[in-house]
This record gives sequence, structure tokens and C-alpha cells, in this order.
Amino acid sequence: MSGDVSGVQARLREFHKSALYVHCYAHRLNLVIVDAAHHVQSAGEFFSVIEMLYVFLTRQKVHEVLIRRQVEQGLVVRELGRLSDTRWACRHRNISMLRERYDVILAVLDEVQKLNDAEIRTLSRGLLHELRSYHFVTNLTIFNMILSLSHGVNEALQSSMLNISESNRLIIGLLTSLTELRNDDTMWDNMWHDIDTTCKSQDIELPTVRRRQAIRERPDMITYSTTGRRDGALPELSASLRVDLLIPALDRILSELKRRFSDQALSVIGSVASVLCPNSSQFFVFEDIRPLLSVYGDACGIDESLLAAEMTVALKLLKKQLGDDLPQNDLHTILQLLTPSLAFPNLLKCVQVALTIPVSSASCEWSFSALKLIKTYLRNRTEDDRLSDLGTLFVHKERARALDRDKIIDIFASRMGRRMQLN
Repeated sequence: MSGDVSGVQARLREFHKSALYVHCYAHRLNLVIVDAAHHVQSAGEFFSVIEMLYVFLTRQKVHEVLIRRQVEQGLVVRELGRLSDTRWACRHRNISMLRERYDVILAVLDEVQKLNDAEIRTLSRGLLHELRSYHFVTNLTIFNMILSLSHGVNEALQSSMLNISESNRLIIGLLTSLTELRNDDTMWDNMWHDIDTTCKSQDIELPTVRRRQAIRERPDMITYSTTGRRDGALPELSASLRVDLLIPALDRILSELKRRFSDQALSVIGSVASVLCPNSSQFFVFEDIRPLLSVYGDACGIDESLLAAEMTVALKLLKKQLGDDLPQNDLHTILQLLTPSLAFPNLLKCVQVALTIPVSSASCEWSFSALKLIKTYLRNRTEDDRLSDLGTLFVHKERARALDRDKIIDIFASRMGRRMQLN
């Protein structure tokens, strides 16, 4: 799809060089996190440990201990999920679960070492060693913060009700938040406090960093240089972990975000709101549509000076007819009021161009992801109609959960006589 040489976007540009390719924003954000997990060494090792822990906890004997431990403590049973490169939200769920059940998982790994299974005992010792390291606790805290900041944005980007201008605003807000996380000492101090508290509660030893000893002054001698020591003092552990773990992960994520969501692409797509979104503050503002004109203005024969005048007249006309109700109207109503169309030729061209730009949320991809989960081995002979209905329920799970199940059963039972009473 996105290939520059033989992908769909390259083939379309053979017919129209100004065609704008818009990748699903949620998928792009997913690729950013996956790239960081693959190319930052500390992040890659951290997520590999989580994947191995997931595989280990799915063993029957270990799984039984995990469930029993949570039930005995009166906790809601939670389990790790499999990491996936295409559905990165599972990383946030797993890290959230690890943060909340960290002491429970350590207790499970301790208990299963008493089982009469050599392989389980060996694996549990290795995982326990990894989980009880300050590096793991630090990465757990760091990625919990990073994924918490991006999780809400990812969920919102998958909404079919989100318009392009709001998508751009969310991405810009995420870039700003991650940049502040990188540069703000106070945010790191709060994270370090959580790391220190967790390590102390689990008796995880934090290494002490040797400080540089002060050189004793000798009044009868002059010191020109020293040997065997660095010029600067060794950093403290907090600063060392920030430089070694936090900064590389954030730098990679920020660079990927800026590459995949470039300022030019964001400005062009964001300018669409100036002609398509009546509820936007940019609506019919000429200065905000300039990025779109820089790409399509000449190709579509749009006169910028006439367009500025048409937008001014159109906005005053709409405000006079609709008043304060302008933001509550949809685009179809707006266009019906802009009559005669001959009075706004350049403005209508801009609207037509903006309508051809693809949406930034490809919610139709959910159906493909759902098939792998719905059409299991036990349902491999499901017919198309039932499979389509199951897919619809899965994709729109929020609406499905809100349905009254008892009412549905009553309707099903009343359609014909049945041997078993369902109501």
C-alpha cells in the first residue's frame, strides 16, 4: 500500500502527481512504538522478557498458581496477553498488569520453584532474576509512562467520529508531551521516586555509584594534573539510568513520530478543516488553507485572491443565516446555503479537493483483525452470514455490550415453539 516504488500510492501518483497518501494514523503510531521496541536495545530486551513471562505463565501448573494467588488476595484476576506488532495496545495492557500485579508475579515465580518440574524451576529462576533487577523496574516505569501518554491518543485515532483536524491536534499534543517528558527534570524525579519505592519494597538492591574523591590540598605542593581518574565526577544512578534507558527510547520514538508525522503532512491534512469542519475555529479562514493550496492550487486552477474573497463573503453569509448555530450544522447543510454556486467557484473546488483526501482512521481494518480471533478451529465451518454477524458484534463491541440480553432471548424464544423454555 505505502510502497514508494510499486505500492498503491506510487501507482495512483502515475495518474495524478499531486495525489496525497494518508496512512492510518493509529497504524502509524503503532509502528512508532514497534520501531522503538526493535531498535533500542534496552527496550527490546525488556519486551522480550515480558514475552517470555507471558509464555511461562500460560503453562497449566503456573497458570493455576497465578489465578489462586490473585483470588486469595481478593484481587480481580488479570493475566498477561501476547505481544503483537499489529495491535500495540497489548503492550500497554501488559505493562499495566505488571505494575499492578508485580508482587503477585514475583510470589508466583517463587512458589513454582517448589514444583516437581525441573524445566519450570529453571525457567522461573531465570525470570525471577530478570524481574528483580533494577533495570527491569526502571524500564517498567518508563514504558508505563510513555504508553500511558500515547494510549489515549491511539484509542481516539481509531474512532470513526474523529475528524482530521482533531487527529492532527492529538498527534501534536503527543509530540509535545513526550518532548516535555524528555526535558523535564521534575517528571523524571517523580518516576525515579516510583522506581526507588518499588525496589525498596521488593528488597531489590540498587548499586551505589562511586563518587569522585576530593583531592586533598597540600600547601607545600602545586598540583598541575591528576592521573587514574576522569576529569568529571561519575554520575549518580538516577542520572545514569535516565541517560541510558529513558533518553534513547524517547529519542527514537520522537524521531519516528516526526518522520511519520512530518510538519508538512500535518499542515496539509490539518488545513482540510478550514473547508470541511464547520465546528472548527479554522472554518473558512483563508490563512489556514494555504498548505492545501500549495499542493493542489495550481493543479486545480484555484485563484488564491478570488478564494480569499469568496471565503470572506461565504462566512458572513452563513453567520447571517445561521448565527450561533453555525458550528452545529454539517457540511451538506452549509453547501446548500452557498447558492448560487457560480458565486463561489474556487471555494467549491477546495471543498471537492478536501473531500478526496482519505480519512486518517481506517476502522474497516478491524474486520480483518477480528477474523483471526473469531474464525477459530472450532468455528472453521461457520457460514458467511453468521461470520459477518459475529464480526459486526466484535468490531462494535461497545454497542453490543449495551444490548439487553434478556430482551434478545425473549424475542428469540417467541419466534417459534421450542422444546426448552428460554424465558
